[in-house]
Amino acid sequence: MTRNLDTDDRAVEFGSLPVEDGEILPAGALDSEAPDQQRLTEASGNEGASFERSYHRAALVIWPQDRFVDVLLQAGPAAALPYFKDRVQASNSLSAPATDRQTVHSIAERIIAVWEASGNNGHRQRYKEADRSDMIALLGQLADAPLLERFIAGVVTREYDGSENKVLAANVRWLDPMQTGQLLSHLVIENMRTFPAACVDLLSRLTRESGLEPTAGWIAALREIAAAVVGALPDLKQRQPDHPDRDWRRTQKAKPVHGTTVVDLLETLAALNASTLRDASCKAIVANPEVFNPAKLIVSALQLLRERNSDAVLRDKEFQRLWAHSAEFLLARSEQPPESPKDWRLDVKIACQCDDCRELQAFALDPASQTHRFRVKQERRQHLHQQIDRHRLDMTHVTERAGSPQTLVCSKTRATYERQCHRYKEDIASMAVLYPLIGEMDEDVQTLRARLEAARQRCPQAKAAAT
Repeated sequence: MTRNLDTDDRAVEFGSLPVEDGEILPAGALDSEAPDQQRLTEASGNEGASFERSYHRAALVIWPQDRFVDVLLQAGPAAALPYFKDRVQASNSLSAPATDRQTVHSIAERIIAVWEASGNNGHRQRYKEADRSDMIALLGQLADAPLLERFIAGVVTREYDGSENKVLAANVRWLDPMQTGQLLSHLVIENMRTFPAACVDLLSRLTRESGLEPTAGWIAALREIAAAVVGALPDLKQRQPDHPDRDWRRTQKAKPVHGTTVVDLLETLAALNASTLRDASCKAIVANPEVFNPAKLIVSALQLLRERNSDAVLRDKEFQRLWAHSAEFLLARSEQPPESPKDWRLDVKIACQCDDCRELQAFALDPASQTHRFRVKQERRQHLHQQIDRHRLDMTHVTERAGSPQTLVCSKTRATYERQCHRYKEDIASMAVLYPLIGEMDEDVQTLRARLEAARQRCPQAKAAAT
């Protein structure tokens, strides 16, 4: 059953409710009924000439009041949330009897039980996705700490994607501090590898927006969550977009780490007076340039830190360490402009020793030859394609569709050099941002600043502008 209306003719979001055998009275009553509405749809794309006919029938649906939520839960938790919301609001009114609260508590338990089970038996994909944030907010309105804890532990931790952060921060006040520290540090441990930016955002919101009293208990809880975040930093890896993932519906929502992530983490750890964790986080960031790109991400983080904190940040040793890390990385890679190739030689060692690959190897190493033609059969041309792609050779390969066998024309390019030039321009731009972020401090910093300025002046564009 879909498109449900209540007794006041208002649409209600119950989802798609299944109708089981024996639930139509009298039995077979609709078997020969003419549909109230028909819809004819034609196949799309390359499916062929076929038509699908949908029959819509109106029906009066009745079920026992005491099993209201159980009927809705046949369509999954999302179908029961609007009903649960109405019951929560009614139970919170001043005129509501005490028994209402017990009933609402029972409804919440049944919804959570189905939600917990939906992740274990493969039904989650069959149901419409329910809003975890709505459920957290409703449990917060009930001020039901045990159920809120159960829902976070059994559902949110498993399905977390960061969309829950705002409402989590607003409702943890119903929980005990020690309980919160254990609960959310476990959530972070389970999700930091896939959702690092979201986990840092959660920690930041808990510290800034939750309105928690700065008691020793809550500070200890926040530091426990912070320790889970920092402890996971060394294991972070760049996510491969084509990596097979059983939970792809959830993981595709993950946002990459960015400069704001680093800034929020450092500022949150400073607010918690967690100097040891702050030091450890910087060490982990410096040791992981694949995730925390020193040329872009860290430069943007340093720029944002300076904007937010003005000159006060210059005395921060973590700021100084990250600045030096980015400067050294950029200088190691782009202190000198890339050297243009002097000839057409491509340094490569092709493992395959077939006649075609030996010929390809000789062509690659030839400093004078830019183009070579292989007049060979299709399977041999395909083999050459594979070798060129596997070794990432700077050459194009095009088949001339003339004669038999056809000819594979390979032409060397300057692709690697062009990429180096593009990266060099980007690095020089990052140096221009990095240079003024820190003043003349100790001798090491002064040396790095001088080298950055010299590298910028050495750039061909800078020379052209000067003249």
